[in-house]
Amino acid sequence: MQQEAERRLLGAWQLLSCVALDDRGGESYPYGRQPTGHILYTPAGAMAVSMMGAAPERVDETDVFAGAARALASGGHKFIGYSGRFEVEEARDVEEGVMEGTVVHRLETCSYPNWIGTEQRRHFRLAGDRLTLKTPPIMRSGVRGVATLEWERAKE
Repeated sequence: MQQEAERRLLGAWQLLSCVALDDRGGESYPYGRQPTGHILYTPAGAMAVSMMGAAPERVDETDVFAGAARALASGGHKFIGYSGRFEVEEARDVEEGVMEGTVVHRLETCSYPNWIGTEQRRHFRLAGDRLTLKTPPIMRSGVRGVATLEWERAKE
């Protein structure tokens, strides 16, 4: 079942939404109401993800590193990116054409340095061209919450 889930994950997915529920039931949008991003899963077992709020403001900087630091320091630009290896830890069919389980992202690079070398587990639900990933509770901007990310298979 894990191999079938891994096969169905392969390819490029485009981010549709990211909604977080905090410990008190409050709802927030960590990357705004119109986030942008992609997640890629390859047949060789590699994965990469990048997500950010839509249309960040440009910075007056020609140095790519200084400009990125300035944009992120402004507080108005939210971004996360990481890559590494992936493996489906468990998977099961829940109804015709729908599969759920846990995918493990083993991070080799990450824009948040504390995650480098970690395993990030995500509950997944695969239904046709839709992928839902759910995080465990994570701190974002001082609020602890579980995020649900909706993805759609990227069109060729």
